[in-house]
Amino acid sequence: MKICLLEPRDSRANSGDVKWQVQIRRLLEQLGHQVVETSCNAMLYAELRRQHPDVVFYDTGEGHLIPAIIEMAEVRYTGSGALTLSLGTRYARLFPLLLSAGIPLPPFRIVEQTDGRHDLRYPLVLYRDRGCTGSVVADGKALSDLLHLAGPDEKLLLVEQVKGRKVALFALGQEPLFPPRESEVCSLVKRTCQLIEARGLVRFEFVWADTPTLVNIDVAPSPLDTELLRQACSVGWHEHELLRMLLEHAGRDSDASVQDEITIRPLSPADSELTELVKIENASFATDAYQIEDFRQVYLKCSELAIVAEIKGQIAGYMMTRRLPDRGNIFSVAVAPAYRRRDVGGALFRYTVNRLNEWGIARVELEVRKTNETGTLFWTRMGFLPVSIIPNFYDDGSEALLMRKFIGGR
Repeated sequence: MKICLLEPRDSRANSGDVKWQVQIRRLLEQLGHQVVETSCNAMLYAELRRQHPDVVFYDTGEGHLIPAIIEMAEVRYTGSGALTLSLGTRYARLFPLLLSAGIPLPPFRIVEQTDGRHDLRYPLVLYRDRGCTGSVVADGKALSDLLHLAGPDEKLLLVEQVKGRKVALFALGQEPLFPPRESEVCSLVKRTCQLIEARGLVRFEFVWADTPTLVNIDVAPSPLDTELLRQACSVGWHEHELLRMLLEHAGRDSDASVQDEITIRPLSPADSELTELVKIENASFATDAYQIEDFRQVYLKCSELAIVAEIKGQIAGYMMTRRLPDRGNIFSVAVAPAYRRRDVGGALFRYTVNRLNEWGIARVELEVRKTNETGTLFWTRMGFLPVSIIPNFYDDGSEALLMRKFIGGR
């Protein structure tokens, strides 16, 4: 895959930016990708049209206009889109939106340079426009000094500091990565991602006392964030797996409208429909591809939850799940190449989870070939965690990775 790595706009970029750039390029090349570098300047659009990369990999800290330029060039990219960046770096707008949606937040007030009145308790944290890193404010004099640095019409956010255990979580594609067992905090992450229409990697910080309180959101975290790497390492992942996942999830804001066109319906065991599924199987798997008789046998076990996704009348993908007394077991899923990266797999999985929840089932499991990196990345993005290795699972003696996700239920 040809990947365009955007260089910092400022030629005097600090050593940290340069180190990040070198490390990302090295990792991408180790994964076998062709990497070209392009500067974030007035020629960016022309360069993207000329180079025509498959994906643009960039640091979203480079500015809000960059994703808009990439969108116009019709190239997929990692990181957040323009709307998410705009909301996620304007806390004075973001916090009232989250509060109105019922997201638990610490006490806060909106202030201006000329009016810093509030009824909050020190110490506080002050967030300025276009920044997710706040300044600690110890008293009224410190607040007055910081307000003098603000612009005349700038809205600033004052937030009370909350005591408790700090918990950092990451999300990608509106799904928590490496989610904790507490379903409440995972639900908050999903709801917040939906509100800000997050698509790329997002970092959440909660303070946990009796209940979780959201205290910080970073919509442009580094893919080499120390805490992200620590959490990834805890499930056996390293930098290469994280970059694979980011690339797999690269997209465009304009892709989001496709989800509304996805229709989920029960699978028909008729030969004409199974033939379409076989075509998808053959295009998706070099080995283990189901044929018509395989689908008939699996359908006997999964008839309650065998579904297909359609886009404009065409079958885009399918998922077959067996309902067991204590869990759901996903037998097989595949998406046609022409409809990939359009959230077809995500739509199939969300429908499946909703049905399992209706039946009071609290967990879902699946097996994926251990060497199937794309499949493993997808299921991790859906919130699954590896449980164990199953030897000799496939006909050729290959190992399978058992993965599990807790989904609630009753």
